[in-house]
Amino acid sequence: PDGRRLAYLAPGAGGAADVFVADADGTNRGRLTATELDETSPTWAPDGRRLAVERNGSIVLLRADGIEGRTLARGAEPDWSPGGQRIAVSVAGDLFVVRTRGGRPQRLTTSLASESSPSWAPDGRRLVYVTDETGAADIRVLDLRSRAIWTGTPGPAAATAPAISGDGRVGAV
Repeated sequence: PDGRRLAYLAPGAGGAADVFVADADGTNRGRLTATELDETSPTWAPDGRRLAVERNGSIVLLRADGIEGRTLARGAEPDWSPGGQRIAVSVAGDLFVVRTRGGRPQRLTTSLASESSPSWAPDGRRLVYVTDETGAADIRVLDLRSRAIWTGTPGPAAATAPAISGDGRVGAV
């Protein structure tokens, strides 16, 4: 989260993708996981002490030293809230938020479209995500208090990694 350490995926002993960490300059590399299941989407907690990874359709919390915590919830594409207390995930085309201490996931979307790639705004009050509601990859912004949804792009964006900057601008890669 501070740019000094990074988490990445690489083939493990059995060929499955495992999570590794290293300093930003490539030194101090180490393996965090060694399972027979592919892991994806390693995401640092804002405090840098934990990671969330997707493993076999579930979100698993890990300590930064590699000690496994617990399976948090079903889901994919985890994104930590700015305060580190919640994680947004996509599950079967809908978006959910789950508290990192556990509990029942809270459903955020219920449309017939497929929603994915949730990303928190720096203020923690909004999520930006991708939807295929129009048949193309469009960006939407969800206000978590009012549940209002608005279009984050003026037309099809074909984007897969949306984000909201500190000044409120919406962008995507």
